[in-house]
Amino acid sequence: MTEYLIIIEGEQFIVDVPHVLAAWEVAIAQAALMLHEGQLRSGEVEINVFSEREARREGIPVIFPKRLDRLETLKRVEDLREELRKVRPHEGQATLEQFVGVKA
Repeated sequence: MTEYLIIIEGEQFIVDVPHVLAAWEVAIAQAALMLHEGQLRSGEVEINVFSEREARREGIPVIFPKRLDRLETLKRVEDLREELRKVRPHEGQATLEQFVGVKA
């Protein structure tokens, strides 16, 4: 497992996952939740994912990042998707990116 730094519109998160694709999965899911909860203002969201080594090399200061649990974050998005599927069934089959309008 490797720790990755996720930055979504300046807010920092840390996630411990087996590979960078899993880190991106969590980053997109977290951005979806933040959009739904009104923490982000538009679908134009900047997302960055760095390994610990990359963050050091880029000189990115890590300041009190929130720790994310991969399975918990993905479960929250799936629960949200299920809830919306009941209200808007035609959107139930959308990919996560289409669902929230987020592109990484």
